[in-house]
Amino acid sequence: MNVEALLNELEELLDQARGLPLSGGRRMVDTQRAQDLIDDIRQALPVEVQKAREIVRDRAQILADARKEAQDIMRHGQERAKLLVSRDEIVREAKLQANEMLGDAQQQARQIKRAANEFACSLLDNTEQVLAQAHGEVKTTRQALKNQMLR
Repeated sequence: MNVEALLNELEELLDQARGLPLSGGRRMVDTQRAQDLIDDIRQALPVEVQKAREIVRDRAQILADARKEAQDIMRHGQERAKLLVSRDEIVREAKLQANEMLGDAQQQARQIKRAANEFACSLLDNTEQVLAQAHGEVKTTRQALKNQMLR
């Protein structure tokens, strides 16, 4: 079960807790069930962290693929230029085309790299927000449980 689902279950447990008469809104919570949910959340957090690592690893693979594709395009352009070496005009045209292809390949590689970085940053931002929210909810729930224990 993921962290979000476990937190929802913990929230539901708190929402369904029976109110205590004359206690100013305090409720009776099944502390064992709450502790079990907190333990499950702690166990699920490493999964979320692992997912973040996978995102970073995927970003690196995307960048590597983009570099390889750019190199293949450049190599193809260079090979094509070598085949067109017979006359001055043909040689000049081949160099021009190779440079255009090289420029296009470099621009495409930059665009792919930029897109991959933006995608990875977006995923990491989202993961960071989810983890921060989960952390805040756990702290709030823990404090609420401590406050109930002190009363």
